[in-house]
Amino acid sequence: EEIINNHKPVALPRKIVLQNIANRDDFDIAKRIPALLDDAPEDEYDEVVKKVKGILGSTQEKDYQLEAYYALMLMDGDRMGKILSSDSNSDYSIQYQESFHENIRNMVNEKAELNDDLREYANSKRAMSPGRHIAISAALNDFSLHVVPEIVEREFLGRVIYAGGDDVLAMLPVADLLPAMIRLRKAYSGIELKIENDSRIMNCNKGFIRLRDKKNKENQLLRMLGTKATASCGAVVAHHKTPLSVVLRELRMAENRAKTEGNRDAYSITIAKRSGGALLLTDKWESSFELLQNLCDFFSESEVSRRVSYDSLAWLTDIPKNAPKRMIHNLLYDKFCVHTKLNDPSVIDEINTLVEQLAETVDHTKGEQRLNKLKNILSIAEFLAREVRSTVLAESKEGL
Repeated sequence: EEIINNHKPVALPRKIVLQNIANRDDFDIAKRIPALLDDAPEDEYDEVVKKVKGILGSTQEKDYQLEAYYALMLMDGDRMGKILSSDSNSDYSIQYQESFHENIRNMVNEKAELNDDLREYANSKRAMSPGRHIAISAALNDFSLHVVPEIVEREFLGRVIYAGGDDVLAMLPVADLLPAMIRLRKAYSGIELKIENDSRIMNCNKGFIRLRDKKNKENQLLRMLGTKATASCGAVVAHHKTPLSVVLRELRMAENRAKTEGNRDAYSITIAKRSGGALLLTDKWESSFELLQNLCDFFSESEVSRRVSYDSLAWLTDIPKNAPKRMIHNLLYDKFCVHTKLNDPSVIDEINTLVEQLAETVDHTKGEQRLNKLKNILSIAEFLAREVRSTVLAESKEGL
């Protein structure tokens, strides 16, 4: 209290507030700690960091690390113009029978076997109507007003900067970046989500989300854009001292890469290191995003040494660019096993699955980008899995 009483409290992430609203005295101290860092003069910053670590260490009974990086993400829906267009030949148009209730559809198909005109009508594309425009607008409105804040601010420790229609701009801790990105992408289309215990999202499937509403004591059924609608996302991880204008420029470039190099329904991540240089990865969601998450989880385990990534990257510089899949698999497997404590047989299965996915990802990439893609995946996973981030991720699930 003596150290921080002269600093004004700041607004902390909503999730922390909801989890700790009962601990008012301790929470008031916690709200002033970020202000202590913000108010510190440049020449005294390192000393203030030591004070903050001391405050946190006295409460957590351990050597607490402070995260120096943060993440910005920018998501945008793909081909929204075509979805809203009145072109009945568009890929996003549906057949008349697809818009019928299942019972009606079965009756129509039964009668259509003996009626060519009815069969042609049922299989033809449904014309655009004011009702479809209203449904799309309502879905975009529900996504931006209800679903985005629920995921970014209640499930994770983020802050929504802007959410309107199919556009989302949010700031997140680095530890929350990957899980928040994929949950927003799946929620946008209404694809099945893993339900978190503390989330208001009760169900997400077949283009709809059911949201628990404790205030009105009834649940909301929200229509999303549907499985045909896709979204692309750019993300930047930057040091907190990097000029914001530079970070925003990199963020727009990342989103553009997801749209162009990734050919939409893709993601692009930029790691802007304080030491200089950047790590870039652009790919389709279904191609490597789950693999990236699994690698981060694996690298963050206490039995795994960080040298597994460094040694693998050093070895990759010596193999031919057209190395066969089996060679990449075997050599990666060897590096992963050498730097992992193999006390549990399940760890060997995990390693084998990871290196198989890595080799498969490289095998599906053409030209000179084959090994570059593998290097970027390993480097970004290692950076995101460093101790301070994996520790924050584990503790964020338990509260402040």
